[in-house]
Amino acid sequence: MTPVEAAQWMFDELNKRKVLDQENAAWELTRKDKSLTYQNDNGNLAIAKPVLAEFKKLTDGNDVVWSRSERQWRFREKYDKLGRMQD
Repeated sequence: MTPVEAAQWMFDELNKRKVLDQENAAWELTRKDKSLTYQNDNGNLAIAKPVLAEFKKLTDGNDVVWSRSERQWRFREKYDKLGRMQD
């Protein structure tokens, strides 16, 4: 699976579920292809940067935000601040 295909899978999951949990996405991607993830400095499984770059391209115009506290991507709500990163 390529980073583009992985990003498309993430986008499809987000559309289907309305939220995409980072940890669950990372585990699912590592099952598909270990090169799509890596172990970060904290020892957690993380999504590879090329996959995230492709996902950002797919979601830039779709009002998708990153909820830092929930560690998930979701669609923008009326109460959200400007920008992609939310608390």
